[in-house]
Amino acid sequence: MRLKVLLVLVAVCVALMATASFAADTCYVATDTCYVCRTLVATPLHPVGYITVLDLGVCDTVRIGCPFRIATVVSGDSIMVPIYVWNDEELGGFSLGFVFDSTALEIVKKTYDTTGSAISSDVRPYILEKIEAGQYLIGWADFSAENPLSVHTTATLLITINFKVKSTATPSTIVIDSAFVPPAGRFVLSNTLGVPLKPQFVHCRQGDIILGDTPCGDVDGSGNINIADVVYMVNYIFKHGPPPQDASGGDVDCDLSVTIADVVYFINYIFRGGPQPCFECW
Repeated sequence: MRLKVLLVLVAVCVALMATASFAADTCYVATDTCYVCRTLVATPLHPVGYITVLDLGVCDTVRIGCPFRIATVVSGDSIMVPIYVWNDEELGGFSLGFVFDSTALEIVKKTYDTTGSAISSDVRPYILEKIEAGQYLIGWADFSAENPLSVHTTATLLITINFKVKSTATPSTIVIDSAFVPPAGRFVLSNTLGVPLKPQFVHCRQGDIILGDTPCGDVDGSGNINIADVVYMVNYIFKHGPPPQDASGGDVDCDLSVTIADVVYFINYIFRGGPQPCFECW
């Protein structure tokens, strides 16, 4: 069965290579399988590139532990956000760049925590970081080549990032996303042979950090969910009105977009006893 899957994947990649639109650094996922096809500089034998990685097994993944709900926004509070990894082969290094869409938080240099981390204590001193406004890059490499990151096929703590709440913080929903940080690039895991692997990235659907106890669906910030929120949403979608007070609060049906479907969801909840806003997010 494994051989059949491999042959099918190779056939797919060969077909892709026959076109100029063959995607670079793209992770294609099948059942229990992750593989990466990449176009490289053309050669006489490979005019449109060739397969450089065929990674069978659990698709390497980086995940944010979530969500974090902070009922009361207090300046100076710490918000510890764990970053998890699972990988089906030993790793010799990683480079992870994060961006967060808020001025309410900041990352103070060297406030990450490795307690309980999968990274060996012998090589933790080699963790590197780069901090800019709204952006964070963290990396690690096993310079000794003797302490790789072991195989983990379930979510395992990689590192914990310490965010600080700024004095200007107000109730909001903050999304942490992957970022291209030059010259490091986007998320990269490296196996012990130095082969780069592009992991999947998973963050919370409703938002990674939620500051303030604002109910999902309270788009006008009144503290209640009622017909006024429906009117607010219609005004936002069709009349260029102000966006929801909560950055993701308008996505009440949890499909990662704010559309007329969210308005219908609101109406169904208020007048017909339908599911509460964001019920499907959890």
